[in-house]
This record gives sequence, C-alpha cells and structure tokens, in this order.
Amino acid sequence: MLYDARQRGDIDRSVILRIEPEVILIAGVKMTSDVANKNDVELLTLAEAQEQMDLEAVFDYLDWKDPEVQKRRQATKKYELLVPDHIPFDLIEKI
Repeated sequence: MLYDARQRGDIDRSVILRIEPEVILIAGVKMTSDVANKNDVELLTLAEAQEQMDLEAVFDYLDWKDPEVQKRRQATKKYELLVPDHIPFDLIEKI
C-alpha cells in the first residue's frame, strides 16, 4: 500500500518503524488473517490466530520457487495486528 500511495503522490515521505514483537501481548490486541477493513473478516485473539494463521509461511524458510509457497506468502502479507489504544514508546524503534 505504501508503494501505491507513493506512486500516486499521496505520500511524499514516509518513516518506517520497527515494532518489538511483544506488542502482541498488549491487552485487547486482535489479529486478522486478511485486511481488517474487508467485509466479514474475523477479529482473532492471539490463541485463535496461532491456530488459524499460516505461521510457517510467516516465520520459516520455504522454497520461494514453489508457486504454492509464493501463494501462501502472498496471503500472509494481508495479516494485520490491531492495537486498541497505543503502542508504548519502548516498543517502537525508528529505522
């Protein structure tokens, strides 16, 4: 999405932030296995996400030449993490 927004000229300059993985432990955090603003996308707890999401495709090395692996990886790029209030500064690192 950032790439498209830059191409359209909607964004001139962007800043990338590295968020510590502990953010998933913040009370009330939900996850989605598709873009969150899409109709009928279910909000998942951490436990539900661990059961339903393809975490192997997210974290493990897989053969990128395999078309099925490419398809799985593309699907994981839609996963979203929703934080209900804010991310504490100590979990954010500017890169």
